[in-house]
Amino acid sequence: GLGDVYKRQHNASGVATESPDPPVEFSSQQNVKWSTELGRGVACPIIVGNRCFTTTMTEAGQFAVVAFEAATGEELWRTEFDVGELPEITPPNEHASSTPASDGKRVYVHFSTIGLIALDVETGEEVWRNSLPVPFYLMGWGAANSPIIYEDMVLFNLDDDLMSYLIAIDAESGSIRWTVSYTHLTLPTIC
Repeated sequence: GLGDVYKRQHNASGVATESPDPPVEFSSQQNVKWSTELGRGVACPIIVGNRCFTTTMTEAGQFAVVAFEAATGEELWRTEFDVGELPEITPPNEHASSTPASDGKRVYVHFSTIGLIALDVETGEEVWRNSLPVPFYLMGWGAANSPIIYEDMVLFNLDDDLMSYLIAIDAESGSIRWTVSYTHLTLPTIC
């Protein structure tokens, strides 16, 4: 069921058990049901129920969350966002680097200059947005943090060079339940 999808399949192992005979040989043409050209991004797609969700940067420089029919690759919806001025990042990272998470009702995704966004899985309409601080990286690594679902919360850990934090957001409303800042932590002195 869907519960196993959220846990990365059986025992959170990342091993799918639906097929007793999965393909062991594949390439960009062999044993591929469908493929599509997305644009720039390094996020992983996720499968929830009969849908595949992923993120990309469009040719027009917008951030997009895209839903596909998992079995056929038919694009079901695409929601695009203006991103404003983007910070420099170090390749091979891309700005569309947050892997989505989903509870079956909403898709949650982070983008550095927008924050955390919740979209309806059926329509792609924005349900809520939490404008989080834009992360800063001394070496320009760029944001690549992805939300996770725990019970009725969206957990998001931002590990940057100035203000790292862990935040829990109510999945239904988008309101903040709690935060933990790492700026107050001190490293041990090495002699």
